[in-house]
Amino acid sequence: MTAEEKSLVRAAQHGSLEAFEQLFRTHERRIYTLALHMVGDVSLAEDLTQDTFVRAWENLRRLRHEQAFSGWLRRIALNLVWDHIRHRPATEGLEEEHAERLADPGDPPALAVSREALARRVQGAVMSLPEHQRLVVAMYYWEDLPVNEIARMLGIARGTVISRLARGREALRRKLGPALSAPVEV
Repeated sequence: MTAEEKSLVRAAQHGSLEAFEQLFRTHERRIYTLALHMVGDVSLAEDLTQDTFVRAWENLRRLRHEQAFSGWLRRIALNLVWDHIRHRPATEGLEEEHAERLADPGDPPALAVSREALARRVQGAVMSLPEHQRLVVAMYYWEDLPVNEIARMLGIARGTVISRLARGREALRRKLGPALSAPVEV
């Protein structure tokens, strides 16, 4: 985090809406992308992004270390995503728009359906991880952030990030093993 961003966080903590708007512009895309990867729906990802920043504004004074702002913001977003996924109807699947991104136009229909089902299982498995693992897995795999950057953003040691990634991957392997190794029937 730059000195300028730390200054913006401190100013926002003291009530500066202008400073918070700059923080919003800086972080909006990453939060939106994270939400989109997790829920697979553009409109819902936009709503979750907005809700993330509303919650951040409401709770900004509780943030103790301004350098942890990015990680704190991501945790808020992931908690909102988790709440949505946990409370949505069991019959709700991936939105058409997300399914289209997963499908190759040349794929037989059965393969496209299998990919959509696998994407839902992966999403559910990631969301079932403990929060500390879920956060680093999402940041590493869905946001393509390097381990050192994740450690810096979350204010934890590099080794802790590596450990959480390893445990998260192992848990995902246990949960998804059969789904990942099963052949796709067409």
